[in-house]
Amino acid sequence: MKKFVLLILLCSSIFLPINVLAEEEITPPEEVETPEVTTYTVTFDSDGGSSIESQTIEEGKTVARPSNPTKEGYTFKEWQLDGKTYTFLETVTANITLKAVWEENAPTIDSSYLSSLAVKDYTFKEGSFDKDKTKYTLTVPSDVSQIMIEATPDENSIIFKQDDLGTQNLKYGSNTFTIITALSGSNDKTKTYTIMVTREKADITLASLRIVGHVFKETFQSDLYHYSVEVPYDVEEVEVQAVASSHLASVDITGEDDIIVDGSKVSNLVVGDNTITITVSNDGNRQVYSVTITRLKEDEEANTTSSIESEGVVSPLRDDDGKDVRNYILLTIGTLLAVVMVGLGIYFFIKSKEKKPKQKTKPVETTSQEAEPTNQENLPPAEEVPLIEEVKDNSPTIEQPPIVEILEDLEDTKEAPVIDHSDILDGIESLFDDDK
Repeated sequence: MKKFVLLILLCSSIFLPINVLAEEEITPPEEVETPEVTTYTVTFDSDGGSSIESQTIEEGKTVARPSNPTKEGYTFKEWQLDGKTYTFLETVTANITLKAVWEENAPTIDSSYLSSLAVKDYTFKEGSFDKDKTKYTLTVPSDVSQIMIEATPDENSIIFKQDDLGTQNLKYGSNTFTIITALSGSNDKTKTYTIMVTREKADITLASLRIVGHVFKETFQSDLYHYSVEVPYDVEEVEVQAVASSHLASVDITGEDDIIVDGSKVSNLVVGDNTITITVSNDGNRQVYSVTITRLKEDEEANTTSSIESEGVVSPLRDDDGKDVRNYILLTIGTLLAVVMVGLGIYFFIKSKEKKPKQKTKPVETTSQEAEPTNQENLPPAEEVPLIEEVKDNSPTIEQPPIVEILEDLEDTKEAPVIDHSDILDGIESLFDDDK
């Protein structure tokens, strides 16, 4: 019985509050107003670097630091607002733009260089020096035995190999010099500059060669090394004039067998062929020229009709110094003819200006009837004009020379004189015949 009562009481305690709650009126809670939030935009200007997205930040809050931008050749330093460093601790109270600040990277040195390279007093065939151009050439005369090479490295380089700088000796032909640079403080990234200098070979040629008073059969050329000449039987000595092309070269004349050479004098020539040699020497180099002098027999004549002088001029008629005299002869003859023609011209001009004597004339007699006009009857008869008396020349007669008579005849005929040139030409021809 007690258990039953306890069960009833337990059930009552459970359902009784529920009913009470069901009967009470339930009222909804009141709505809470949310306050309005103010935001601002933060823009990032990377100044040529990689792009950075903008941020929207609530008023009073701070900006989140973005990743650093990148820019080729530069290193990012900081963000600035209105030229001042931005620390990202400042609260945002307005729209702002942050600008990136960069620092330029030091240039990357990939090689060493020269800033100048030269050979004193000379110019490279390639023109002015260029640090990126490493090969240069030039040519110097044969008498130049030394050169001065000058070089300067740039600010980031040193001259690693400088044995070929300064005064350098030259041999004939090609000479190569090298200058090697490297980066300062190391031997890395070297660069080699090359200068090739060509020294011309020594000039061992003759500028001229002649036998005084005689002529070679060949035309002289500096690269022709043998010549021949004929001299009369009575010539036992000749003078050889040989001039070297270079002032540094020496000339030596020698003869074979019994030929005597004293300076430029070559004597003791025998009948027949006599060979002499002319040796040109320059700094250890030699070139030999030879001349065959043929002394003719007593009954032989030298063949000069086709002889050619060492300078290459044909001239069979010469004076004692070997000079061509034909031009002087022709000039003299031409001058004489010109003087004669001028004299004749002056003579004719003077004669043409002289007045000729008046001829004796007899006026025509007129009568009064002939002179009387048809309409005038009372005119007096015309007076008679006296005859002009003939003037007698009582001066003595002078016999004129034949040349004057010839000139007067020329004046009357007004014809130019005929000059017989055959005698003049025969005289010139005889000059040439006598010289042969």
